[in-house]
Amino acid sequence: LRSELLRDAKLPYGELEKTGLALPVIEAVCHYKSPARYDEIVEISGHVEEVKGARIKIACKVLRDGELLAEGHTVHACVREGRPVRAPQELVALVEAK
Repeated sequence: LRSELLRDAKLPYGELEKTGLALPVIEAVCHYKSPARYDEIVEISGHVEEVKGARIKIACKVLRDGELLAEGHTVHACVREGRPVRAPQELVALVEAK
């Protein structure tokens, strides 16, 4: 999901990595509501919910025909050379675009 959000925002993850920036997952939360079965078509959506300093929170939902199956979030740290850095303005702008 992170890669798709960045690609849609014209900030492909590979291009960010070329600048030395990485966004490793430091937290992942998922609340399961209802099961999905093998080979069912599901819709996964997400948005950047919050950017604070070096942290980026991405909220996510999984739906099947409008029914909520799961929801949660991931938190990513912006790091360069193994050290936390403030999120670039381009990523901060994704919060305003939601």
